[in-house]
Amino acid sequence: MSPEVEFDKQAQIKSLGGLALYETNQGLLPMGEAVDEQLSRLGYSVTDLRLVLRSHLNCDHVNGLKLMQDAQDILVSNAEIEFATEKNLVAHIRFNPAWWEGTKMQGFDWAAQKVLLGARMTCSATVHLL
Repeated sequence: MSPEVEFDKQAQIKSLGGLALYETNQGLLPMGEAVDEQLSRLGYSVTDLRLVLRSHLNCDHVNGLKLMQDAQDILVSNAEIEFATEKNLVAHIRFNPAWWEGTKMQGFDWAAQKVLLGARMTCSATVHLL
């Protein structure tokens, strides 16, 4: 979508960071279904989120991460950050650091099985805790 909320192929290519990512990561997000809009319908705002946990940094999980910027914490594994920021062709094609740059996303060590908010995090799914 373009900033004017219209289908705009060039705006999508720009947002994703290139034609290769556009060709492999097309998705349709209906009007009113962005995460901040869904939270609002439920009576919450992004500031109510204590933790946003990202399992990986593919565009379908982080292209809208900047909408979550006001959550208390945004976490992703250190291993995923390292993989996504490697200087190689796979990382260049698969990831676009602009999707998360400027956010307060922090890395953490999955292997250490840290205790977060009283819950041991052992899954790899994206979890939003209110």
